[in-house]
Amino acid sequence: MALWKDRLEDDGAVHATETALRRVADAAVSDAIRALRRALHTDDLERQRETTLLLTLARRLRDDLDGGTWTRLDTGERHQLRRAFMMVALLACAHGPIPFA
Repeated sequence: MALWKDRLEDDGAVHATETALRRVADAAVSDAIRALRRALHTDDLERQRETTLLLTLARRLRDDLDGGTWTRLDTGERHQLRRAFMMVALLACAHGPIPFA
């Protein structure tokens, strides 16, 4: 009988595959587009500017992914790319100001 602590640890490599990254990238771009649509329905020019920048960022990250850049990254860096897409999606869904440095 194997103990629970004797199991192999999942390194999360399944989340760093091309298919998984494409799904996350497409979702982040879609969320950014929805955020821009919401912003355009308001008269808040600052929110429109923020969501436009967010959409530009999401599209550029996805373009890098489509260009095959991800294949030159190791698993850890692909995890960071996935987290970046997820952060873009979270910011797009947020209703507060989007912090840009």
